[in-house]
Amino acid sequence: MDPNALAGMVFTLVLASLVGGFILLLPLSRRLGLLLEEKARQQKGGLSLPAQDVQALRDRLEALESDVRVAAERQQFIEELLARREPDQIGSPRSEKEG
Repeated sequence: MDPNALAGMVFTLVLASLVGGFILLLPLSRRLGLLLEEKARQQKGGLSLPAQDVQALRDRLEALESDVRVAAERQQFIEELLARREPDQIGSPRSEKEG
């Protein structure tokens, strides 16, 4: 058999196999991709907390926010008192003991 004819037949067979493979496997690969995306979404969605846990977290967050607000108000009050004081009104503890 002629080597050129054999090479032509092999080339044609490989080309036909590739085209047929793409035609057959393209829908399967798309379906597989959709399946993998759906599994990834389910895994992300599976990490969500129940509604009562979310509400408990919100309540705790509001309590922390309230505590921080109170602490900020106290700090602001103290800073205002310190800003209003006279420099000679408050002596250091050492100067009182010495004098």
